[in-house]
Amino acid sequence: MGTKPEDTSGLYKEDLQKGDEAVQRGDLDSAEQHFAAALKLVHLKDPAVSQYEKEVPPLQRLGDVYLKRGCTTGDGTDFVKASALYQAAVARSEVSNNRQALENSIKETEKLFLKHVLNKERDVNQQEEAERHKKLLKELRDRIKLEMESIDKEMDPYAHEFESELGREIEWKRADAVRELFEKIAKERKVYIAQLVDECIAVMGPPPCKYALIGLGSQATGLVTPYSDLEFAILVEKEDEASIAYFRRLTHYLHLKVVNLGETILPAMGITSLNDFYSDDPLDNWFYDSVTPRGFSFDGSMPKACKTPLGRQGTLNEAPSELIRTPASMAGLLKQHATTYVTEGYHLPDVLRNVCLITGEQVLVDAYADLVATTLKSGDGEMAYQLAMETIRENSESFQKIGLTASMLDVKKQIYRFPSLAVDCLALCSNIVPTTVWKTIEEMTVKEVISSENAHHLKVLVSISAELRLRTYIANRGQKENLSALSPMMTPPNDNADKETDALREVFYVSDVKQLFRFYVTAIPLKNFFSNEEDSLKGKRLLQNIRLIDNFTAANGSMYQFLGNYRKAIKYYEEVFDTYDDKDTWEKAFVLFNRGSALQSLGDHKQSVGYFEMALQTFRNFYAPSADHHDIAISMVMLGSAHYYLNHLDEAIRKFEEGLEMCKKIYGENEPHSYIAHALNYLGLTYRKLEDIGNALSYCQQALEMRQKIHGKNKEHPGVANSLSNIGDMLLDKREFLKAIEYLELALQMRKNLYGPNTAHSDIADSYLRLGMAWCEQGSPEEAIRYTELALQMFKKVYGKTASHPDIARCLSTLGTGALLTDQPKRAKIYKQQALGMFKECLGDKHTHTATALINLGAILEKLGEYKEAISQYEEALSTYKAIYSPRTEHPNIALALLSIGGAWRFGFGDHWKAVEFGEQALQMQKAMHGLTTSHPDIVTTLRFLALVWEELGFYRKARDYRKQAKEMGEKLAH
Repeated sequence: MGTKPEDTSGLYKEDLQKGDEAVQRGDLDSAEQHFAAALKLVHLKDPAVSQYEKEVPPLQRLGDVYLKRGCTTGDGTDFVKASALYQAAVARSEVSNNRQALENSIKETEKLFLKHVLNKERDVNQQEEAERHKKLLKELRDRIKLEMESIDKEMDPYAHEFESELGREIEWKRADAVRELFEKIAKERKVYIAQLVDECIAVMGPPPCKYALIGLGSQATGLVTPYSDLEFAILVEKEDEASIAYFRRLTHYLHLKVVNLGETILPAMGITSLNDFYSDDPLDNWFYDSVTPRGFSFDGSMPKACKTPLGRQGTLNEAPSELIRTPASMAGLLKQHATTYVTEGYHLPDVLRNVCLITGEQVLVDAYADLVATTLKSGDGEMAYQLAMETIRENSESFQKIGLTASMLDVKKQIYRFPSLAVDCLALCSNIVPTTVWKTIEEMTVKEVISSENAHHLKVLVSISAELRLRTYIANRGQKENLSALSPMMTPPNDNADKETDALREVFYVSDVKQLFRFYVTAIPLKNFFSNEEDSLKGKRLLQNIRLIDNFTAANGSMYQFLGNYRKAIKYYEEVFDTYDDKDTWEKAFVLFNRGSALQSLGDHKQSVGYFEMALQTFRNFYAPSADHHDIAISMVMLGSAHYYLNHLDEAIRKFEEGLEMCKKIYGENEPHSYIAHALNYLGLTYRKLEDIGNALSYCQQALEMRQKIHGKNKEHPGVANSLSNIGDMLLDKREFLKAIEYLELALQMRKNLYGPNTAHSDIADSYLRLGMAWCEQGSPEEAIRYTELALQMFKKVYGKTASHPDIARCLSTLGTGALLTDQPKRAKIYKQQALGMFKECLGDKHTHTATALINLGAILEKLGEYKEAISQYEEALSTYKAIYSPRTEHPNIALALLSIGGAWRFGFGDHWKAVEFGEQALQMQKAMHGLTTSHPDIVTTLRFLALVWEELGFYRKARDYRKQAKEMGEKLAH
């Protein structure tokens, strides 16, 4: 997110004024620069709503500049840009008189376009015409939404056993229904576009030759949505100057009509003062349009986009690529770009080899299709094969990322694109020219390129990907790609400051996660097939040796675990484990490892130790006992983490260091790797438990730096957020409250960006809880309670409303602290009792969380005057701590319990000698831990306590001595 300069109002007004003066002088270039500068001053990537209105004046004036420029140049592009700028201003305008002025400007733009570009005088009611176009588009979308809902309701294969006969039959019917729906969308979009074209031609006059408006991209593959961009080209009977000029003007006029639907974001226009895509300086591409709805619009004017008849601009190194051509010329362009596919980056071969008629002459399309088929099939399909291989190589990195995650998914990049590319490449490798994805699968089946079973899985894969993209756009009301497999919070847990920002990040939540599972159990084996690039795909009966369906039981477990449903994951792991024999295989070790991870996430650390040990041994048996392998290394680290949670800290450190050493052997001593960062992070957490904050911070900062090297300095990643959060906690230990809160806020925002601002996710809830605890420490109980209640609400959503979990217990405990700080001790007692009961249930009697909960409850009881019960809690805590840390006899928690017991005897029963006894034990322990002459806050607290007790006993000299020591030590700490 950008940050607003301290004071921009003076510069903003100055730039607007200078821009106005430049307009009066007729210096439009200078005017544009000043208005763009004014816009930049008030523009933020994700601004608050109140900021939008400030963008209206410079946008409106920029529109005026382009309108005047168009009247001078007669270039249709200038008028289209003017209209787009006015539409962007309308989207940001909340003032009615502003909107009316803008609508008048939009009407004037079309009138002047007709005059200066088309040489036509026509008093058109542009607003009425645009409203009619918008209404037709809305009606189409509403119909499609209803039909999609009907399919979802009437055909639910996920209600049945996976791969059951009934489930398979229903998923086939659903795939057919989705295909029919998308064919309907493609057909109705063609009618809609043809109507716009006919309106243009009615004004311009008949074209000088036969033509065909051809759809590219998803329009041609049969996967277009009612929100998709318009990617198209124009085939013409002849390429004489008059014909090309006519169809350029037609394209501009059609573009103007599409822009006036109000769904074209400004960066798509390539206005160089806002977004100069051809500049080498990234700062020249600074305008981000999060406000204008993104829907039906021309394909963007970016160098690697521009799939429109006007194509892309020329540069010093590359010629322009205009897509108004005869069939032969267009086929020649395909052949030319196919030979420079890698360096070109324009991807014309991808779109030009598959087209469909939108309006015009089918005969031109047929002629072009024949030429494309001849080109692709020449040399026994060598060009088609090479195009397929280049597509696979270019997308290999994104193919590797195919897999379910708890992070928000980009439905276009991570779900929709892969199946259509896969079908396309399979067809090209088989010397089949792709058409719609549905017909291509059928042709590959008929020609026995793929088996009928794999054809079924491919068709289901494509239908799910297309459906999820469509449903995401419908839910998000435009081309907003965020999809989540998690659950939303019914009441968004946003504070007011986040509300406007989060509203910009609409997220579609999948109603049945089994649909995503079904997608991935076919997508993953298909991805693995394409990853094996060493084996040539040419001349093979493709997919004959694999079945496009994964082991669903094991895959189900992994996917539920990714989504945080650990109990369901364990259920599936139990099922699949029962099928394994005594042989130690990688799959067996993997399931043991995942089961240990799931148990750890549920707080069952005793069982997780056992499963991690079994996983480690199984991996060793599989690879060889002395082998260095990343599976063995990470198993060591995770075994160490289980010991860490059980407070077996020496054993934890031993395992972390063994795992770290092996990772460095495998990946290199100084090479960043996620497993190394993981081990460093856990070492930091362990040293924190050992009260060695210096080492703890050092290890966690190393982990953060390594994760930022791996994922990018400014990139959002769960591991980076985790490191930020841990460093925040350690800064709290150092009592650097505001700095700690800053780190914790960064972690929270990153997690909300990763998973969705209103998504119920344990990491987001964890951030809310840590902030609640931090605000408690800082002495702001109202903020602490607010954050902790958000955490509690979200944890219950994740784990279940009535679930017992250590995270829920931590929330209850923090709410108890907040209640105590707001002088509600009875309410605090209830929370602390609930927390203690849940810790005992989840973690057992001998756990630090349980012991700490006993101390906390004792403090509340003491405040309520229930001293006997308080001492009982303190003594149980002391006994628990001693059992946990045995055979060690010194620990800060043991000293705290001793001091708490002494305080209760003093205040509750006036037994100062018992207070001295326990206080002195605590002091001796603290000095033994920290050093006899070391200054430490805990020692200061104990000295002050003993000074008071000795004074109350009448031993004034002794009291003065302790008070003096406390004062000197406190002054040293202050410095």
